[in-house]
Amino acid sequence: MPQLKLVFTNQTNKTITDFVFALSILDSSGNPVPYTSQFDYRHEFPPGGPERSRLWKLDSASVDIHRSGESVTLLEATFADGTTWKDDGSQACTISFDYHAK
Repeated sequence: MPQLKLVFTNQTNKTITDFVFALSILDSSGNPVPYTSQFDYRHEFPPGGPERSRLWKLDSASVDIHRSGESVTLLEATFADGTTWKDDGSQACTISFDYHAK
């Protein structure tokens, strides 16, 4: 069964209470195909705390076995003080893995 495992740190100066990620799977040509749902992490995460990780099971029918990589984007973070950060469309908080030979 395909899975998504993320390991993250809080590099802000505020406690994060939850955040939302989006996943795109790169098809065999390297084109991003958005996964059918988003991923939430809802736990208090203080600044400077230890790394956290989370594992989500993916729907096998939604994952191309011939994929060439993945891209994960932080869409939104909510802080303990009630403020939020949202991606402005720039996808500035994205990490991608491309399996194509360099």
